[in-house]
Amino acid sequence: MSWLDDFYKNLPDGRCKGCEYAKAVIANGQFGFLGCYHELYKGKWVAEIKDCPKAN
Repeated sequence: MSWLDDFYKNLPDGRCKGCEYAKAVIANGQFGFLGCYHELYKGKWVAEIKDCPKAN
């Protein structure tokens, strides 16, 4: 099991867990976060998104 598998497995339950547009983003090789890759956001941190673009 890779660290990326662990990252996805340990995500808290929420609106983005399991979403086809939610992917891990690694910044500067040290910091990782869940980013939204819907056409509106292109990797924006999901914590900064107020309304899910998939739901609209």
